[in-house]
Amino acid sequence: MSLCVLDCSILAAWVLADEASTKADKLLDQVMVQGAIAPSILSFEIMNVLISAEKRGWITSAQMSAQLSLVGNLPIHIVSDPS
Repeated sequence: MSLCVLDCSILAAWVLADEASTKADKLLDQVMVQGAIAPSILSFEIMNVLISAEKRGWITSAQMSAQLSLVGNLPIHIVSDPS
């Protein structure tokens, strides 16, 4: 078992349909079982992605809330000092 370090690009693949991929789906399955870590900036980055997607009309406010809930319920440990 290896611990996964996440960045915003993978979360975007999980929450935006046009960014989806088979590899991202497999990683999501792994993270749901094994967990992952991420830098503290990740929450700001994913919010920016979702707000931008809503502004462009790619997702609705309800979809944005649902996706935030999905990400928030994943076993991701946020690391405040990634050094």
